[in-house]
Amino acid sequence: MIIKGIEKIPASLGMGRDVYDDLTYCMQQWQEAGYKAAMAMPEPATSDGEWVISLVGNLLWAATVFFPPAFVEATATKVAFATASTATKACSMLGSAVAAGVVGKLVNLNGNLNSHLGKQFMADYLSGQVPNLLKQYAADADAFINDILINSILDIYSHSLPLDVQRGDEDYTEQFKRYLTSVAGAEARRKTVWERYVFLGQDTFYDNRPDGLDGTKQGGQLGLQKFIGKNLKAAAADFTRQWDAYERDAWRYAQSLYRPAYVRGMVWNNKQQLIYKKDYQKTHPFNPVIAYKGIPVSLQRQQQANRTRLANQIRALRKQ
Repeated sequence: MIIKGIEKIPASLGMGRDVYDDLTYCMQQWQEAGYKAAMAMPEPATSDGEWVISLVGNLLWAATVFFPPAFVEATATKVAFATASTATKACSMLGSAVAAGVVGKLVNLNGNLNSHLGKQFMADYLSGQVPNLLKQYAADADAFINDILINSILDIYSHSLPLDVQRGDEDYTEQFKRYLTSVAGAEARRKTVWERYVFLGQDTFYDNRPDGLDGTKQGGQLGLQKFIGKNLKAAAADFTRQWDAYERDAWRYAQSLYRPAYVRGMVWNNKQQLIYKKDYQKTHPFNPVIAYKGIPVSLQRQQQANRTRLANQIRALRKQ
């Protein structure tokens, strides 16, 4: 590794503006990946758009790309903790303010996100989360530049040189400065911002990678989309399990109050049961709790509270 002279390079090499552009790019890719993943996800069979309420009220499905695979283990190292801490602060603002217009639009959509208006709503909603995310990542970016970015780019640059040069003892400060302003240096910088600061997962690479099976593991926006989609699929399965249990509870309640007689031999007259079932659902609203691997518990609770608040606002508007 080249050492002599490089350590004298100040972190303030005018990289702030470039890193901010990198962060803006990352957030744009996140927004588009989240939108495409949500649009590709079939809605679980429920009533009154409950799945859409969960998607909009709890945005952790889209936030999973900001966290290491195992947040608890990541906090054991200072570097991982710093970046995961930034993600925690940034994601704490996701969906924090649900405007009255959002509630009204969801009521009008009635859970149909695949309509033209539904697609526009989701695109706008995710886009509206970007400014707060970007602001927090930008606030912590100087520390990232000083502690991680410069050394990471240096490492990439060093390995690009011949071995005899790497083992030398010359001062390559000026050459490295020129590398930082080159296209290759810009790519190294953006890749490092993507993989070591913003998207910390093991499957959210900046570029495509061999998968070890003569295939390719997708990076970039498509990699983000697939990662989010995988988490959405698991969340939908958990959601469906909880909905089915909720339906069974509602029917058991209805049947405990009314057991109809046979009508025309084998057909149940369950009109009264349906009335009791709806009464149960009014007094016991469906409130699923979906956990996401690697997300801090504090964020899980906060997003669950956001989802519950949104659901209550929608129910109140529907009663008007």
